[in-house]
Amino acid sequence: MMEGTASGFVGILYAEDFDDPQLPPPEPAPAPPGFTADEIDAARQAACAEAVEAARDEWESSALHGRTQSLAAIAGLLADAQQEAGALADTVADGVARTILSMLPGCCRTFAPAMARPRCAPCSGTCCRRWRSSRGSPCA
Repeated sequence: MMEGTASGFVGILYAEDFDDPQLPPPEPAPAPPGFTADEIDAARQAACAEAVEAARDEWESSALHGRTQSLAAIAGLLADAQQEAGALADTVADGVARTILSMLPGCCRTFAPAMARPRCAPCSGTCCRRWRSSRGSPCA
C-alpha cells in the first residue's frame, strides 16, 4: 500500500483533472430545420408536376418519332405504288396502241372506199341529194 494517504489512491487521475475551466462549454449542434406540413405538401406537388411534365415531354418526343417513322414508311410505299402505277399505265397504253394498230388495216379495207369520196359532214347523203337536185352534188 501506498503511504501518505488514508485511502491509498493518491496520484490516480480522473477525467475531471483534464477539464480546462477557462474554455466555454461547446455550443449544441443546430437542430435540423423543421418543415411545416404545407411546405412538405407544396414540395411534393412541385416534384410530382415536374415528373409529369418530364414524362409528357418524353412521351411526346417518342410519339413524334413514331409518327415520323410511320409517315416516312407511308411515303415510301406511295412512291413504290406510283412507280408501279406508271409502269402499268405504260403497259396498258402500249397494249391499246398495239390493238388499234392491229385493227387499222381491216378498218382501212372496210371503210377506205367510203371515206375516199368527199362528203359533207354528218349529213349521211340527204343534203347532198338536195344539193345535187338543185346544183349538182359536191359529194358525188
